[in-house]
Amino acid sequence: MVVTSAYSLPQVFTDFISNFDIQGKNVLEVGGVIEEDFIKNLNVQWTSVDPLYTPLKDYELVSSRTLTTIKHIKHDITQVAFNPDEFNYIFSCNAFHHIADLRLAFNNFYKWLKKGGVLYSHFGPIGSAPDGCHIEGFEHEGKIYNFWEDKLVPFWSHLYFQYEEMLDFLKQHYSIEFAKKLAHVIYESHWINRLTFSNYKNLLKDNPWEIINFSYSEGIDYVPKNYIPSISSAFEKKLFKQISKNKKENFVARDLLIIIRK
Repeated sequence: MVVTSAYSLPQVFTDFISNFDIQGKNVLEVGGVIEEDFIKNLNVQWTSVDPLYTPLKDYELVSSRTLTTIKHIKHDITQVAFNPDEFNYIFSCNAFHHIADLRLAFNNFYKWLKKGGVLYSHFGPIGSAPDGCHIEGFEHEGKIYNFWEDKLVPFWSHLYFQYEEMLDFLKQHYSIEFAKKLAHVIYESHWINRLTFSNYKNLLKDNPWEIINFSYSEGIDYVPKNYIPSISSAFEKKLFKQISKNKKENFVARDLLIIIRK
């Protein structure tokens, strides 16, 4: 299976249903709310859990050929309860790196899946990626910055610098107020969990999962505006060389594709 970045929910969902037949199955979606049109003819019981989205109307389509139900729950996935062995599939797109207590979530996923059930998750960038600080929706003076459009810090710098070191670095290139806000987002925001490649691998050891696929994408597949043009690729390579002294970690993996079976 070729791994690319998890660009969008439609792209990831298409790959999911091309590999697994969810007709007539009970599916839990973790993070995001899939559009009704994608699943309304699939004869599926679909439950979407996301803490940010305003719940849409629950949906039921009944005809001579299909029975599709869609339920939306606005909540953190670690604070909801489902019955053991309830779901055939757990599907997720670009959500796992946002779940603070992912270990608890994985333990729950294992309980909630039926025997033989599959978890399919594609997400990133993860914390150890070049752009793993995942600056998204960062606002300053009315402008919104996103990592795929705005390169505010050098790749891997969030792993090389400690908080105060990053703050000193940012003050050399931005206003003090901007630097303080940005450093806070990089190191203290609850938007991401900052788990690394090895962290995700170790999470799978808590339960006897059958690993169908654990793979990753590499490379930066977007061209953002560089806000510190004086920083060269040679500087980033230096950062990469330094952090790569940790041989137990993978610093090139960006997006992860995890497919596991109970």
